[in-house]
Amino acid sequence: MADNVGHKFYGVFKKKYFDYHGTPYRGNVYRDAAMMKRVVEDMGQGAAGQLLDFYFEKRSSHDLKWFCFNYDSLLEEVERVEKDNAKRSLLRERTRERMRELRIPVGGVFDGEDFDGEDPFQRLRCRSCGIEWFRERQRGRPPVQCDECKGRK
Repeated sequence: MADNVGHKFYGVFKKKYFDYHGTPYRGNVYRDAAMMKRVVEDMGQGAAGQLLDFYFEKRSSHDLKWFCFNYDSLLEEVERVEKDNAKRSLLRERTRERMRELRIPVGGVFDGEDFDGEDPFQRLRCRSCGIEWFRERQRGRPPVQCDECKGRK
């Protein structure tokens, strides 16, 4: 691996630090570049770059020494976040399927048929202020005033 890879990643860290905090990172260039070189040799350039991106996205304080000594715990956090995202997307898909089964509008629109061809939402107008709003079609008398006008009484 090239000798300047540590300096390259140290430069990337400094740029990200400046973009995030607005002040330049101050540290020992040679020591920090050597620490970054060891991280890159251990992980590889692509993985180290992705981990550095994750570090600046998820953390609010950024210290190069902490990053270099604790990158293994960051890797565990990345895995935990990826598993959590996969689990959440699976739950979202299951919820979407269940809503379709129960004929509940997904994002305000039915994916299948509506109420016998009717629009599932009805347009209402406040008698006091004239504001229009939409609500799901329900049985019974619709309200004649918006929530704001009801609160003024």
